[in-house]
Amino acid sequence: MQPYQFAIDELAALKAHRAEFVLENEDNIDWDVQRRIRNPLEPLLLSDLQIQLRFRSKKKRLADFQSARWTGTHLVSERFRALVEQFEPRLHLFYPVEIRSQAGELLPETHYLFKVGVRLENAYDETRTAVGRVLVERSHLDDKNHIFVWRRKVIEGHHLWSDARLYSNYFCSDAFRDAVVKERMKWLEWRADEVI
Repeated sequence: MQPYQFAIDELAALKAHRAEFVLENEDNIDWDVQRRIRNPLEPLLLSDLQIQLRFRSKKKRLADFQSARWTGTHLVSERFRALVEQFEPRLHLFYPVEIRSQAGELLPETHYLFKVGVRLENAYDETRTAVGRVLVERSHLDDKNHIFVWRRKVIEGHHLWSDARLYSNYFCSDAFRDAVVKERMKWLEWRADEVI
């Protein structure tokens, strides 16, 4: 298995006029709820649901996988959710989100806050991995300080995961990456990691 790290292709998203959002009534939302929304690996509670976003500006585009800028959590399309469920049913977390235009109109497309539900223990080899800067926004996957060396016996059989020692990095199998590429989902970039 060839593991990949994936992130938002920030340049492509910028050129495509990526949508940016504000969290509705952010000033009135409890700090613990905001923390759970912003942390890409912390599950939300049922009481946290009813998340509403609003476009910051007019005529902006949504992608299949994108950051929402105000949070480390990612916003994904129904297409992305369906593909994840095809590979690993009921393992990952998807929270439906209401998105409104700047004028307040509800968008018909369904999008979700996405949190990777598989956190592996001791999955990468610290002696061979140059973690360097582990960034919340990984816009430079060509940075050699982001190379991970994975233990095959730990990641084998998984398609999407993070390591319990990391805050927000997402990793996937070559099979999942190939399926995303085949579906022509936009604004994703990939970097092959190593495996032992």
